[in-house]
Amino acid sequence: MGPLAHALRAHGDSGIWEGFVPGAAPGLCYKYFIESRYEGFSAEKADPFAFHAELPPKSASIIWDLDYAWGTMFG
Repeated sequence: MGPLAHALRAHGDSGIWEGFVPGAAPGLCYKYFIESRYEGFSAEKADPFAFHAELPPKSASIIWDLDYAWGTMFG
């Protein structure tokens, strides 16, 4: 798939970008493709907020299931 296969879109003026990737599942690797408006710079970047990543020398982020059971602290 190319860099625009699952393009993100701005969520209003919040500075947050969002997108949907059909079939995304825990264990799959991903990177963001960043393309600057200035001087044609582009790069693939890991997710700075990812909970899991490949070990060097690889550098992709990995979709991770946090498997957290939400509930009340005082039953």
